[in-house]
Amino acid sequence: MALLRAALLLLLGCGRIGYEHLSATGDNVDGGRGSGLGNGPFAFGDGHWGALTISEANVVVNPYFVLTEDATAQSNEVRIDIRQGAPRLVPGDLMFFWQPLGLTQSYVGVDATSLAEAGIGHWELRRVQAQNGSALTLREALTHTYDSRFAQVVVVPEYTTLEITALASLRSLAWTGRQGGIVILAVSEEVRLAGTIDVSAQGFRGGVGNLRGGGGSCTNIEEPAPLGARRGESIVADAYGSVSTGRSNRSNGGGGGLCTNAGGAGGGGAGKGGKGGLSYAGDGSRDVGGIAGAGSTPSPSYSRLTFGGGGGAGHVDYDFDRESSGGTGGGVIVLFTPRLAGTGALLASGSPGNDMPEDGGGGGGGGGTIVIESQMLECGRLDAQGGRGGNVGSDHGPGGGGGGGYVVVRQDSPSCVPFFGGGSGGSAGGNARGAESGRNGLLEGF
Repeated sequence: MALLRAALLLLLGCGRIGYEHLSATGDNVDGGRGSGLGNGPFAFGDGHWGALTISEANVVVNPYFVLTEDATAQSNEVRIDIRQGAPRLVPGDLMFFWQPLGLTQSYVGVDATSLAEAGIGHWELRRVQAQNGSALTLREALTHTYDSRFAQVVVVPEYTTLEITALASLRSLAWTGRQGGIVILAVSEEVRLAGTIDVSAQGFRGGVGNLRGGGGSCTNIEEPAPLGARRGESIVADAYGSVSTGRSNRSNGGGGGLCTNAGGAGGGGAGKGGKGGLSYAGDGSRDVGGIAGAGSTPSPSYSRLTFGGGGGAGHVDYDFDRESSGGTGGGVIVLFTPRLAGTGALLASGSPGNDMPEDGGGGGGGGGTIVIESQMLECGRLDAQGGRGGNVGSDHGPGGGGGGGYVVVRQDSPSCVPFFGGGSGGSAGGNARGAESGRNGLLEGF
């Protein structure tokens, strides 16, 4: 049986096996499997939200906030943006502080970026002591500092039981560039899962393709639009949008294809994405596809987390009323419960890059992250795969595949089947034309 399990995991995407218990700050401490949100004050939550049954699609339960000023280490006072209709927080509510981006270096062309070395992806849990308008007082001071431009604060629902029925789904708010992209839950007794918890394509955004670009055998790695297509979003600060164009990647964000008609690169997950395909045959089939998004190493264990990187857009020089956009990276699921039972699925994969009848295809989004702390675990599948690269007509550049994501299960004998492979590179009429598949992601705990 052990040999069969090992063989299956190798086929699905290889990864290192390991376990380290985490405290409520995401820092490593000694502990045992399945003890939830630390051996200290949080465990599997206190259940004060009661029981919930979800029987509809696309239900969002996490409230999301952004900081209005930096939250500093050793302080228990923070300020959040209070939107119209935002829920009133009460003493004892559990808050997840997290900074998924903000890197100032680009890490162009590297295979992997260490989140620990980059100083981002850190998180911690704190309970509310009091709220006075936008001011929150926490019961304990923060361990880390959070940059208000890049961090978000997410309320963690604490249920006694959670049931998601067949065909129903629990989702996150899609990442907006400031907030969303994560489902985090603490369930003190049991999760019964027949439907899905789904954050697929809820992470870093793909480069938006142009309906019409320019041609002319571009060669510079940083070509402006329309000669260079847009890059995918990444952990790098201020490196996404209409002026972030060209072949070079930005850490886990895939680079865009250059003229003429080269493919966009896949975004990185825990594994590196695949590079974009060659330029149009009439342009000499030059190797000017997007440079692959780097893998993001969530080391040590899941003490640092981020989204799957966005795929780069493919280059377009004709108007087909279709954007050659890159795929969106997978989001993040964090689940703490003593028991997860059912045949449903947890999904955090990247989406495929856009297909094009001609021109360059979009790169696939990188796989996201699934973290489960449990004492008994059964489900249908855990899916954090990279998205497929965009397919194109013959003689053009397909998109690269997204890198595989990160799956962590801290339970001795989980029965769920994990999928964390890289997405396949796109095809140009059955020919890869230089487009590469993303690399496998990372698996811990099996």
